[in-house]
This record gives sequence, C-alpha cells and structure tokens, in this order.
Amino acid sequence: MGKSIEITGLKELSEMLTQIAPKAAKSYVVKCAKPAAEVIVEAMQSTAPSEVGTLRDSIVYRNQWDIADDGGEALITSVGPNKHVPWGMWQEFGTSHIAGRHWMSQAWSDCQERVLDVFMLGINDLYAKLVARDQSEAMIENDENDRQTGRVSPSRFRRDRNAAYRENDARDGRAKETSQRLQKQSNNAYKESKHRGKDK
Repeated sequence: MGKSIEITGLKELSEMLTQIAPKAAKSYVVKCAKPAAEVIVEAMQSTAPSEVGTLRDSIVYRNQWDIADDGGEALITSVGPNKHVPWGMWQEFGTSHIAGRHWMSQAWSDCQERVLDVFMLGINDLYAKLVARDQSEAMIENDENDRQTGRVSPSRFRRDRNAAYRENDARDGRAKETSQRLQKQSNNAYKESKHRGKDK
C-alpha cells in the first residue's frame, strides 16, 4: 500500500465512543473514514502514470486497527495499488532502471486538505448523533425521575414545549395550505363562470 493516515486526538468523541459497544464504535469510525479514503483514491487515479492503465484501476484503500501510542486502538487507512501491481511502487520511488515519479506523493499533496475536511464532516456528524443519543437517554431518565418525584424536570418541560411549538407550526402550515387550495378553487370557479358568460 502507499500513503497512510492516522487520526489521533478527538478526546470528547473518544470518550463518547467508549460508552457504546466496541464493535459499534469501530463501525462508526470506519464509516467516517470511507469518504475521505475515496477522495485519496480519486486523486491517485488522476496522477497515476497514464500509460499504465492497470495501475490506475488497481488503486484501493484498506482499513485496519492497530495499537496507538497511548495503548488504545487506532484506525489506519492505507491507500495505494493492490499487491498484484507492484510496479506502482516502482513508479513512485524509482528503481535502478527508472526514476521515481512520486505520483502518490503528488496525489496526497493535492488532496490532503480536502481529505481532512471530508473526514471532519463525518466526525462532526457522528458527534452530533452521539450527543443526540445521550440527550434522548437523559430524557428517558428524567421521565423516570418525574414518575418517582411527581415533579416535571426542566429537560422534560423543554422537550414538551418544543414539541408543542413544532405541532403548532405544523398545524399553521396545514391551515395555510388549505386556505391556499380553497382560494385557488374559488379563483378557478370564478374564471370558469366568466368564461361561460362569454360563451352565452
């Protein structure tokens, strides 16, 4: 394989991921890495030596989990030609007979900012989903507390209030649509009556 990316840090997200099943946590992170890896594949396909078509078609990515410096697990995403096309590395680094063309390095240089942007979009979306999940679990816990204490918790009050706002907005929207539909029918009936009058 060619270039590898190791993502570290993201402390808050890491802490949230430890609260769910390890298999599910890994699946979430792999889903974030997939679009970013596809950006690198596309960039390498554009810089692969054009006279070697099989090289361009052989570019793939692979995810694997390894031990991080802190003792935890880290996702390593590798991108490059598959093992059946060794001349991809020859073209990259050169041999005693040919000069290196550094096509993978060029691809990474061209796309690295976009790769990190795409990856962080996935991470932000994952973080938002985990926050929403925690808030949902907190609401369930507050509901149980409400039943035990006989009092409405602040989070329950906010949830019910927001639900009422959404319901009112939906009701207003339906009323507006009905009014517009009736007005349109009335206008059509008026135009039709005028047209009949002219025919007479």
